[in-house]
Amino acid sequence: MTEPKTVADVLDALLALYAAPGAWIRDGVAEDAAGRSVPADSPEAIAWSLEGALERVIGEWEGNAHRTALLCAASEACGVDLSDFNDTVRRQEVVVAVLRAGRDAVV
Repeated sequence: MTEPKTVADVLDALLALYAAPGAWIRDGVAEDAAGRSVPADSPEAIAWSLEGALERVIGEWEGNAHRTALLCAASEACGVDLSDFNDTVRRQEVVVAVLRAGRDAVV
């Protein structure tokens, strides 16, 4: 995946990851088809927590000003801290709804 350049790119990529039912997980970073934990960028990953999905889409943001700015701007557009939001929701539909609302807010 190419590095996202805009907030719209980030939100579009997150929505694409969560397009399939069961692609969101609450615990861990990412899982393979057998439910085993894998790195977020693993080719075997089929489900991600928001933290894992963000890492897959944005890359490691700590120490990278551009990536940190994208994360902050995406969180602002969605109205939640995306890196913390995963722990407060129980269903993928809620995650997708928040991401769609954020995407709709981005011009």
